[in-house]
Amino acid sequence: MNDSTRPIHALRPAHVPLEPQYANQRRFGADSTDAFFGTASADQRHDGECGPAMGQASVYRDGRQDLAELRIDIGSGTELRATLKLHATGLRDLAARLLDAAHDIESNPAAVLAEVARAAGDAR
Repeated sequence: MNDSTRPIHALRPAHVPLEPQYANQRRFGADSTDAFFGTASADQRHDGECGPAMGQASVYRDGRQDLAELRIDIGSGTELRATLKLHATGLRDLAARLLDAAHDIESNPAAVLAEVARAAGDAR
């Protein structure tokens, strides 16, 4: 993939509970469980252990509003919760930034960047 090509994301429908009283609750993910729990962070709560993730991020939309919430929970039992309410434009902007960062990680692994930085330091 070259830098001028953006990865294409296949759109997935919202996951909506079957109970009528929850029909406005719309979550997003690969399946209903994934949509509810969200994306787990890469870091873990306990260093050196194979433990649970330090946090998670999820997206929720109340179907009565034209915005969605990006929710980030950190810590065991949600010690910290941050919620951003974003309109469609903000969500697309954030998605583009996340895809850009993913592409940069895949195209420029940390080991390669460390070598470039070392070589630049040696050249001075």
